Amino acid sequence: MNFRLVMSLLFGRAPVQDESLRRYAGILRGGATAIVAKAVSAVAGFATVPLTLHHLGSERYGLWATLFSILSWLSLADLGLSNGLISALSEAFALERRDLAREYVSASLWGLTGMAAILTIVLGIAVPLTDWSSLMHIGTPIVAKEFRNAAGLAAVIFLMNLPLSIVGRVFIAAQRPATANFWAIVNSVASVTGLLIAIACQGRLFALVAGFSGGQLVANLASALWLFGREYPQLRPTTQIARGTLRRVFGVAASFFLTQIATLLLFQSANVLIAHRLGPGFVAPYQITWMLFMYVTLPQQLMGANIWAAIGEAYAKADIHWIRRLFRRYALLGAVTGGPVIVVLVLGAAPLIRWWAGPQAVPSRDLILWMAAWACVLLVIQPVIAVLAGTARLRTYSILSLVGAAVSVVAAYFALGFFGPSSVLAAYVAGFGLIAVLPAIGQVRELLREDRPPAPMMSATHPLESSHG
Repeated sequence: MNFRLVMSLLFGRAPVQDESLRRYAGILRGGATAIVAKAVSAVAGFATVPLTLHHLGSERYGLWATLFSILSWLSLADLGLSNGLISALSEAFALERRDLAREYVSASLWGLTGMAAILTIVLGIAVPLTDWSSLMHIGTPIVAKEFRNAAGLAAVIFLMNLPLSIVGRVFIAAQRPATANFWAIVNSVASVTGLLIAIACQGRLFALVAGFSGGQLVANLASALWLFGREYPQLRPTTQIARGTLRRVFGVAASFFLTQIATLLLFQSANVLIAHRLGPGFVAPYQITWMLFMYVTLPQQLMGANIWAAIGEAYAKADIHWIRRLFRRYALLGAVTGGPVIVVLVLGAAPLIRWWAGPQAVPSRDLILWMAAWACVLLVIQPVIAVLAGTARLRTYSILSLVGAAVSVVAAYFALGFFGPSSVLAAYVAGFGLIAVLPAIGQVRELLREDRPPAPMMSATHPLESSHG
């Protein structure tokens, strides 16, 4: 694909009759607008880290970062429905099944609402009874009480946001990633605005949570009203859902759910493990170093969900050859963009962090090198997951990834006491890489060698039309 064609697809009108170019146009436009959304989020994040660290101090900042790591585990309550919705909806849109699309959206929304209600009751009992001082090594009762109240508020707002997480997935599945990214920008601006207001008012953990998470809630409510009130009123939730639809939605979601558990184990357990084993003061070097290295896979992440949706549509139409070409280009994108970033960060992460966040956040050399190795693993697995997710063949990988993540976290827990924070990443690279990544690569190679088309799960009956394009 030459540069002139890329620019034409990015800024011009994609030929509707050419399905390959139309899919590429959606991916490119989604990636371009995602760059803007990510840039807004990154600028806000980089600007607020030193401000928040200075405002809260080392201990409270460690608790702030750890709180949102713990909170991320609540995303398991979606049972994989929000990500599974992309695969199911992409197929429904490809085959122009408006009736099934509405049922898929409804099943996901009501399922997430029910889980949020149940967990609100459970956490309302559990949070006040938890001994946060012992769990988080908090030295003073005042800070422990402050953290408990902040954790309770963060959990409530998170669960209110849970059903609204489907909104962005609907836009992505409908090949309208630019709209999804617009609302992501609104979300970032709203959350950071709330955070800055809380800091300006000299608030502590509770106030910062109210400002940051509350801003997200307001933005998500607005995006839901936009989706169901203006863009796709025909997708408004209904209670008339066929059993077959429920089996389809929850069946696809099950694999995503297991993968989601593995992802949380790998990406959100480190702060908790380090805080528990070494103390919250050791969290900042790890967390801030990871904030830099996560940009290694940024180009792949920006296009990831859009590629899932495009692969899902192509697979529903038996276009294996197109999926094969896309996989190669997606893998090449990761190597070309991520490799140089890893080299730069290995050489310059320590002085950059010293200048940016202060000497208390500077990581060790071992931590930087193992972070680089982990980033290489992530570069490799991104296109593999995209193919497996888009073709609804995640089951084997989801099981292996969960096993690999569990083994890695257990190994990291015991190694922390002997080798420090870098041992977390060493355990991740060895355990997850051998158990999950290598078999997944083999599975995708076999899939892309196939030339026989898959049998479609549905037949087209009703057109799906948006009231606005």
